[in-house]
Formats: sequence, structure tokens, C-alpha cells
Amino acid sequence: TLLWDVLCEKGHEIASARTLVTHASLAELLEAKGIRFKRSAAEQFALERFDEVSALLSAGESDAARALLQRLSASGIDNLPAALRARHSSQCGVLSYRMQQIDAAQAAWQAALDLLPSHVPSLCNLANLQRERGEASAALTLANKALAVDPESSSAWVQRLFALDALGQGDSAPVPPCAVEASAEYQATLAGMAAEDNRWDDARRHSLTAIQKEESTETLLMRAMVLANAPLSSSADEVDELASAERLATRVLERIRSSADRRRSYSLVLRADIRRRLGDAEGAQADLVGAGEGGRFEPNGVRLQAINHVRARRPGDALAVLNPTFRTSFADVRRNCLAAI
Repeated sequence: TLLWDVLCEKGHEIASARTLVTHASLAELLEAKGIRFKRSAAEQFALERFDEVSALLSAGESDAARALLQRLSASGIDNLPAALRARHSSQCGVLSYRMQQIDAAQAAWQAALDLLPSHVPSLCNLANLQRERGEASAALTLANKALAVDPESSSAWVQRLFALDALGQGDSAPVPPCAVEASAEYQATLAGMAAEDNRWDDARRHSLTAIQKEESTETLLMRAMVLANAPLSSSADEVDELASAERLATRVLERIRSSADRRRSYSLVLRADIRRRLGDAEGAQADLVGAGEGGRFEPNGVRLQAINHVRARRPGDALAVLNPTFRTSFADVRRNCLAAI
């Protein structure tokens, strides 16, 4: 607390981070709260590149992120502070995980923790990995370690909630006010998992809870996806839910202006499919054109929407999604649709 008061009195520019803050994770926390430290040219260059990698990973541009990390490795990072080297290892782990190289991902995240035991992203990533392997208790321990470093980490709260849920304690687990966003993310993820398992009633319930807790871009998009794909017995009910899904997708698009954001491309794909089913062929075509602006058309969004139709036993709708933008990578989904028909 005293250190925090001193830093606040000094203002937002601190001449030397190391003279006042020797704990790297504390320095990162303070920077997240607006305190900016002057760094060496090499440190500042690396930090900016790591920020670029984070943006590329968020946008789904794994190849570009990998190339940038490889260039950083080749330029030499051994002389960087432990916090920056830990961030490099953590990002390498994320790339390995996305390529299904699970052992390499685990090794990279562990290497980050060897450099900086309090590295929150690596703790959260390892917690997620342990939970996926069925080690919920180990996942909970890692999530609690992350929260001990940063009690307001949304990712840490999500992993803690997931671990407690896997242990059968999710409904009774207290969620502090600062974790409302994390709780919403948790419910949205549960909705997505339920949809994957064809448990559409659960998907509806979780997506509604998520949007009631926090109307974020992610929760709005998840709710739109569930409403657009959950099967209904009444055609009148389906029209109502499709109309609601269209409004939610439109709200998401109003929030995401950048055509470089892949969530925007997927939202356009989703709304195009909704509009097609509502009989608005012109609006559907306009959305598909918008999703393809700048060559950033989201093939995974098309694939996901087609797969959702197959899960809901609507193979004809799945083919309709695939046909306007057919790619050879959709051949397996197309064969399944034809077989279902």
C-alpha cells in the first residue's frame, strides 16, 4: 500500500522501474492500472512486438504471430527481463496449443513459470490444460495461484469457476463483484459447450444467464448463435427467435467496427444465414460481401454455422450456408450434410 501511494504521488512517469519495483509481476499490475515505466530501447521494442503478437492471436492470425515470435527469438531475448521472456514463452505455448501440440504448449507455459512463478497468463493456461485432462483439483490450485497474484484477473476467475464446476461445486461457488464479467464469460462458454453436445435447452439457459450478467460482445454473440441454431417445433417460434438473433448480431456488429476483427466476420456470416432463413436474400448477400471485405472472409465461421445446422438436424440449411462460399476445406461437412439428407 505504501509503495502504491508513493507511485501515485510520483505521477504516471516513473524514471526507473527497478529502483522502486523489483517484483516483475507487481510492475505489470501497476502498469495495467496506468503507471507507465520507462524501459530500455530493447525492452520497449520487445514489449511492442509482444503486444502485436497478442493482437494477432486475438484476431486468429496464428501464422503471422508465429513468424513474429520467430523473428524475436532470432534477434535474441536472453538479455530481456524475466517478465518479458516469460511472456514470450507463454505466447509460444498458446501457438503450440492452437496447433494441437499439447505437450509443447505445456512445456512452454512451464518454462514461463520457471522464469516468473507469478505469471498469470501461464497459470491460467495450465489450469485450463489440467481441467481438460480431467485434473480439476490441479486446475483449481493453479487458478487460485493466479488469483493470489491478480484478484481481478477475468481469466483466472473463469478457470476457477470451470474447475469448481468440474468438481461439482460450481453452483455454490461465491463470485465477487469484480468477477461479474468472468462469470458471464463462464456462462457463455458453458452455452457453447452445451451447443456442441446438442444440449440446446442448456445452451439457452446458459446463454441467457450470461447476457443477464454482462452484455459484452462475447455474450451477445453467443446468445445470437444459440437462438439462431436451437431447433424449435413451431415455425412461428422459430421466426421470433431468428428475429431476436438478428437483432443481437446487429448489436454485436455495431460494437465491432474493425473489419480486421474476426468476430465481425463471423457475426456477418451468422446474420447472413439468419437473414436468408427469414427470406431477406438481399440483406444476406450484403452481409456475405461485408464478411469478405479485404480478403478476410471467415471460413471457420461458415464451417461453424454449417456444423450447428447439422447438429440441429437441418442439413439443408447447412448446405445453403456452404454453397455461396464453398471451399475445399468444407468437403467433409458437405459430405455429412448430403448423407444426412
